[in-house]
Amino acid sequence: MSSGCVWNGVTTGRGYVSALVEQLRGRSGIAYYSKTMVTEILKDGERAAGIVGVSRVTGNVLAVKAKSIVLATGQCSFRGQHALQEVNTGDGYQLAYKAGATLNNMEFWAFDIDPKDYGFEGGSLLEPYGANMLNGENREFMWDVDPVNGSAADVRFTTRAMAQEVQAGRGPIFLDRTTYQYALVGQFAWLARLAEGSWRKINDMRMTEVGHDVVLEPEEYVANSFGIIGAIKVDGDLMTNVPGLYAASVAVSSDPGKTKGIESLRAAWSGRKAGANAAAYAASAAAPVLDDAYLAERIAAAAAPLRAADEVVDPDAVQTPNEITRKLHEIIMDYRVSLLPNEGTLTTALREVRELKDEAAATMLPADPHEAAKYYETLNILDNAELHLMASLERKETRVCHYREDFPEMDNGEWLKWIEWSRGADGEPVMTLADVPIEEYPLKPGKEA
Repeated sequence: MSSGCVWNGVTTGRGYVSALVEQLRGRSGIAYYSKTMVTEILKDGERAAGIVGVSRVTGNVLAVKAKSIVLATGQCSFRGQHALQEVNTGDGYQLAYKAGATLNNMEFWAFDIDPKDYGFEGGSLLEPYGANMLNGENREFMWDVDPVNGSAADVRFTTRAMAQEVQAGRGPIFLDRTTYQYALVGQFAWLARLAEGSWRKINDMRMTEVGHDVVLEPEEYVANSFGIIGAIKVDGDLMTNVPGLYAASVAVSSDPGKTKGIESLRAAWSGRKAGANAAAYAASAAAPVLDDAYLAERIAAAAAPLRAADEVVDPDAVQTPNEITRKLHEIIMDYRVSLLPNEGTLTTALREVRELKDEAAATMLPADPHEAAKYYETLNILDNAELHLMASLERKETRVCHYREDFPEMDNGEWLKWIEWSRGADGEPVMTLADVPIEEYPLKPGKEA
């Protein structure tokens, strides 16, 4: 957030967290488990009935029974490099999916632009202030893509065009903030919108202190992963199709626009609504019944990776979560897969991701409790990558941040549909297509191709 919440002098997202922690401390009967990686949602028949988690400090396994559950997690950037997104591994997606919930919009993957050499948030917002995108030939190439807006075009067109310029041998790409409009007006307007205490404001102050002036010369920029626009499908009460399982924040599937963004605001309204509805559900629900043998089995499964790591005979045969993640990045972050995909590149990537999943199952182990969280996160991004590629292959059109080089036009006649995913009895993904119910919308788009 650039502005908004202030709590006891603390701004933006930290303000929300500070307010929530203060509320928790002021109420009795609320247990708070920090630094715990939830690995599974427990089930009592068809309903959600609790969670299993692993402490990333001690490695101890925790099981909690619950009448209702709210998943308020982040998106999946596949540990992307865009500012603040490297921690987003789509854990909520997979927790819901493996508990029986439906996912959709997994094919919609948003990107943003960043300086190559340092972290920044808001690169795609600078162009309307007067900054220009330049290719390696020092030409403002975005006028070829959007004759009306030029460099101020929507970021989904910008990141795609950046990849096309590089593919054509006209890279690298630069953001030019030396323009008359930006240097004299835009930079001051940009800085004025940054909230005091926010990391972006602090970041800019530090760059000024070390003498890095962004208006002196163009900076090299790259396209980085922001995240999947899906994925958990919910109803109007924010409950999934699994009774008692609710979702909130950016884990909830949303309309596939250019980015999700504004996570604090999304978490605030959806968290309040999901929390209230989950509480109402719990008030009338019977206590869950979990068989002792089932509970012991699930606790043992959560503890198994750390136990296996203690029994390793040949350390050289073990791969770390970071090593598996790097291999995944080599597959899925390739611009021919992520930004300019076609059937051939997507099919190859899907095969390679499935091979990597098998490799991870055979060789990846956590070195300690802290790395156990990364272990489970890496399993989640592998599973999310598989679903993303399957959905991207299925949608044979281009729509907002989903692009197909071999199907470059939007096709409302055939593809005004959601691609939905559920887990089959054999554990494999099951796809269904659902028509977008435009007849129920107050504003009805046409179905013409």
